[in-house]
Amino acid sequence: MMKKTIIIILLCILSLTACARRAPVYREDIAVKQVQEEVDGMLYHTDSLISYDPEEVRFYLDLPEEYCSDCIVRAQTSSVSIDEYGIFHCKTEEEAEKLEDLLEDYLERTLEGKREWLQSYNPAELQKLERSDVERFGCYVFYGILDPPTERLVTERVEGLLRDK
Repeated sequence: MMKKTIIIILLCILSLTACARRAPVYREDIAVKQVQEEVDGMLYHTDSLISYDPEEVRFYLDLPEEYCSDCIVRAQTSSVSIDEYGIFHCKTEEEAEKLEDLLEDYLERTLEGKREWLQSYNPAELQKLERSDVERFGCYVFYGILDPPTERLVTERVEGLLRDK
């Protein structure tokens, strides 16, 4: 009897471990505009953010047109903040993975191009750029150049919105 109980417990543990390792599943039917509205609802300065249309985004970030079916980039227009974020919906997860790499390159180029200026002008903004990150959620890709606590909360909110329940 004791042997059966131990075996059942071990099987339960293995089963739970296997479930925990399974990759999360994300929805593919959420409009980028809906995600943008959620993000804007978390930011305090949305009145000074401008939106770039998809063609401007592709040019601005040097992205091939076929990489995403819908996208938006919102950037700060004030001279004291470099806040920016982007949301992209790709046709496939493979394209999202390629886009993730391109966006990481974009953030690195931006950091190298602005590092010296930000160090002397506004070191807090440099920290935002140094800690900026790209996250992929299925066919969606998100990046943010925001203060680290806000970026973490926004990224968690975006993931929660896109995660298939």
